[in-house]
Amino acid sequence: MRHIETVSQFIEWASQFNDGHYLFRGVSKSSYKIEASAYRRLITNKTAARLLEVNRGLINDARGRGHDQKNGQQLSDLELLAELQHFGAATCLIDFTRSAQVALWFACQQSSTKEETNGKVFAVYSDIIARFKIITPGLLKKDIDHFFQPANDGIYPLYQWEPKLQNNRIIAQHSVFVFGGAQIEAEEECIIAQSSKREILKSLSELSDITEATMYPDFDGFARLHAHNQPYIEPDARDYFSRGIKVHQREELDNAIAYYTVVIELDFDANLVTQSYIHRGLAYQRKGEFKHAIDDFTSLIEIGYNDTIRTDGYGYRGSVHRQKGEFDYAIRDFGKAIELNPNHITALYDRAMIYMREENRVLAVKDFREVVQLHVGSLNPTAQYYHGIAWLSLGEWENARRDLTSAKDRGIGIAVRFQDDYGSVADFQSSRGMPEDLIEMLTPQQ
Repeated sequence: MRHIETVSQFIEWASQFNDGHYLFRGVSKSSYKIEASAYRRLITNKTAARLLEVNRGLINDARGRGHDQKNGQQLSDLELLAELQHFGAATCLIDFTRSAQVALWFACQQSSTKEETNGKVFAVYSDIIARFKIITPGLLKKDIDHFFQPANDGIYPLYQWEPKLQNNRIIAQHSVFVFGGAQIEAEEECIIAQSSKREILKSLSELSDITEATMYPDFDGFARLHAHNQPYIEPDARDYFSRGIKVHQREELDNAIAYYTVVIELDFDANLVTQSYIHRGLAYQRKGEFKHAIDDFTSLIEIGYNDTIRTDGYGYRGSVHRQKGEFDYAIRDFGKAIELNPNHITALYDRAMIYMREENRVLAVKDFREVVQLHVGSLNPTAQYYHGIAWLSLGEWENARRDLTSAKDRGIGIAVRFQDDYGSVADFQSSRGMPEDLIEMLTPQQ
C-alpha cells in the first residue's frame, strides 16, 4: 500500500485511475473501512438486514416528528436520509467524491478520537454495470426496502446517487452517495502519513483552494467545524500571512495590518517577514499613514538580506515620498533602487515622472528611454507616451512623433491625456514651432 507524504506523490498515485470513472473516499484514520456511519454504530449482527432495519426505523421516527417536509414537499426515503445525514445523523449513505484531491483533504483531517493517526484514501471503480446501479428519478421515489433486496444471484447491488437538488456543500465536495446491502471493496488504497497531514492541507489550500471554507460553504457546516468537540489547530505564520492577503484584497486594511504584524512578531520565516513588511507598508500607504509606511520600507532596507529586498525597500519608500510630494527624497530612493538594479522599471518610470514635473526634460528622456528599452517585445504604452512628451519638450520632433504615434496605436488617448497633463498645445510649446501634424495629434477633436 502506497504511503503518501506530499500532494505531488498523491497526484502520481491518483494518475493511475485513467481507465474509467472512479469514486474516492478519504478517511482520517487508516484503520477505517468503507462503511456507512449507521453500520459503524452496530456492535453486533452487522448484516444488510440489520442495516435496513436501523434506517427504516430512523425514517419512520423522522416522519412521525414531521421532519419529512421541505419547501412544501414531502421527501422520499432517500431524500429524507440525505437531509438527515447533512445534519449529522448516521445513515446508510456513504459519502464519496469524484475528486481525488477532495478525498485527500478529508484524509488529512484529525480523527474524531483526537488520536494522531495516519489517514487513508480509497479508490473505487464505478463503471461495473453488475456492481453499481444509478439512482434515476423513478428509483428516487422507492422506499428504502427496495434498495436492500438481493438480485437473482443472491448478491446485493450497490447504488450511486448524485442528488438533483444539490446544496452548496455537495457541489463543493463533488459528492456522490453510495449505499446498499453489499460491502464495498476498493480497487486501490493509499496511506496518508500523519506527520505530513498539515503540510498537505497547506498545499491543497494554496494550489487548489481546498479548505474548510470551500468544503463546507454552508452555515451549518461551518458551525459544526468549529464545535466544542473539534480540535483547535493554532494558526502559524503562513496562516496569518494568507489571512492578511485575503482581507487586504477586500480592502480591509486594518485587519490586514494586524495579520501582517503577527507574522512579523512571530519572526518564523525570513521571506514571510519581508513580504509582511512590504504588504503592511502598502496597506499603510493606501490608508494615507505615510510615516508608518516609510518606517516599514525602511525596516525592509535595514533587514534586507540580499540586493533584491533592499531594492524593493528603496523603490517602495520612494513611491511614498513621491506621493507625499517629497520629490528630492523620492529621487534619492529611486536612484538607490536603480543602483542596485539598473533594470528596475518602476523606479526608472517614477523618477522620470518627477523629472517631467520639475521640467528636467533631459533626465526624463534618459529614464523614459531606459523604460521603453526594457519592455522588449512588450512596450509600455503609457511610458512610451511620456517618452514622446519628453522628446517633444526637447524639440526632437521625429522621436516624439514615433513614440506618440505608437502609444496612440496601442490604445492611449494621447490628446485627452495631454490636455489633462498640460492644458493646450499652445501653453506647452508656444515658442518652439511644433509641426502642424503633432499639434493636430495632441489637440482633442471637438
